[in-house]
Amino acid sequence: MEPTLNGTTHQVESEADTPLLWVTRDELGLTGTKYGCGVAQCGACTVLVETASPPVPVSPPPEALRVTWTEPASGTHHAMPADFSSKMRAALAAAPGPSIAAETHGAAAAALKGAARVVEATDDAPYLAHGQLEPPSALARWNVDGMLDLWLSNQAPEMFQRAAASVAGIAPERVRVHSPMLGGFFGRHFLHETANPFPQAILLAKAVGRPVKLIWNREEECLRDALRPMGLARFRAGLDAEGLPVAPEVEAVGEGPTGRWFGRRPDAADFSVAEGIAGQPYAIPNRRVAHGGSRRSGRRRFSSGIAGEGRSCPEKRYCRP
Repeated sequence: MEPTLNGTTHQVESEADTPLLWVTRDELGLTGTKYGCGVAQCGACTVLVETASPPVPVSPPPEALRVTWTEPASGTHHAMPADFSSKMRAALAAAPGPSIAAETHGAAAAALKGAARVVEATDDAPYLAHGQLEPPSALARWNVDGMLDLWLSNQAPEMFQRAAASVAGIAPERVRVHSPMLGGFFGRHFLHETANPFPQAILLAKAVGRPVKLIWNREEECLRDALRPMGLARFRAGLDAEGLPVAPEVEAVGEGPTGRWFGRRPDAADFSVAEGIAGQPYAIPNRRVAHGGSRRSGRRRFSSGIAGEGRSCPEKRYCRP
């Protein structure tokens, strides 16, 4: 494969099934490409095959690709710097303590001191978009009696009813929310600020005097989605002489969706940060899970249903129920 990068042609030897994303990052060192690019989360990029843009998505063999990828110029509006994720991770890793206990059993500190061996690890998880199959949509219809009907995906009909009434300038009881029978949302269709299209549909339907169905494109979906925050977990575990666990201690660093949306006491842990780590049925008498370094991580809105997934990995690979 001979990709052209910033005007320079490179000769790359890779296995036939190597994804283009890995070639771009690992072989060419272009770390501005993110992992979401590998599944076309936003659809904003185009790969030119033999200098012609294909009319439909294709998956040509690597040897047929001639890739041209140019980094944005310094100061480009809304451009994401190549070191964005690494800087955020470094900030989380450097976040100071002391941590706030979210779950405590036994005497983990004493058990760690008396352990025959102590293992340590630090795991992190990136920002994560829901990347749902279909972009969000909403259908709004104003009726002659002044009632407003809304068909939209949602996880809290009463909250959406109040929000829609505020946008429409009418009482909540004048809004009917029709909730379709759909699958799991994992927090995507919660009431996340500007992450829903129904306010636009309401105003458009009122302006044109007829029902309006609004469907966001993939770019709008990715720009407005409520992301799972970047997270980091510091892990320590004590083992006895036979290699069995006697005391795990996990500190989850970062901000969770509950604290972001509903606030939290500064002296109490945000359990949406410790979700997936605390409350596990491990038969280990000494355990401690804590929330540490809760500093805001640069984004305005987060997902809820997948909040704790990225932080639970270090504990799961060590403990067994």
